[in-house]
Amino acid sequence: MNQPTSNGRLESSNDEFLEFDLGDIRSSKHFGFNLANGGQNSINDISIISDNDFFNFSPTKINSLKSVSIGLTQIIGLDVVHGKAINGSALSNIQNKGDNYCNVTITGTTKDDKNQTIQLKTVVKFKINAKVMDLSFYDGSQKIYYETISGSCLSCIKGSGATTLWCDSTKMTLENTGNVNIKVNYGESSNDINTSETVEIGKKITFNLSNKIYYLEIDGSNTVVDENKFKYFKNGKVYFISGNFPGPPRN
Repeated sequence: MNQPTSNGRLESSNDEFLEFDLGDIRSSKHFGFNLANGGQNSINDISIISDNDFFNFSPTKINSLKSVSIGLTQIIGLDVVHGKAINGSALSNIQNKGDNYCNVTITGTTKDDKNQTIQLKTVVKFKINAKVMDLSFYDGSQKIYYETISGSCLSCIKGSGATTLWCDSTKMTLENTGNVNIKVNYGESSNDINTSETVEIGKKITFNLSNKIYYLEIDGSNTVVDENKFKYFKNGKVYFISGNFPGPPRN
């Protein structure tokens, strides 16, 4: 069996193990492959079984696949789930940041020259590098647990429903805890977000909140976020408003 490509083919033979790197994905993504029978006799009762629910193959059953010598192959679709579903608007889980793997077992039967049944098995290991936009915020040196914040300014930043981050101190720090660089667009008015800074992975940006309110637009180049933490908008961005309003401890 040859190593597959996104427009290449998988050729069947006895008990093999292959590895295939699909590269970076920023959201759910579809791939297509051709499954080809490189032998002379048909391969029957083909099953395609994934050991990772984030990797969905279609079809998973093929009755018979004739020899590629007569010009026939079977198209296999692969949906790698990472955020919103590919077909529809349902929200799915995101994969862990970084490398994720799936072992796909392809089995079938064929006949040899003596008409004896041969069991065929190929295992293909798929790898993706899941990109996730993630953020942490600090009120001075104290982390803001924005996962529990219920307040939002529903009419702010062009009706975005931005999450409010009111701080006791006059310093608010944003840390890029994801694995993609982000662009932080900000200003002191919802209609004047005209300053931009790129915050690289693991880096921080600090805002002086003395007599100011900042409107923040975070752009991760259409990279998914954990929507249990952030409100993610159709334009692929998240929004926050931060100011110095001392009050009860926020933890």
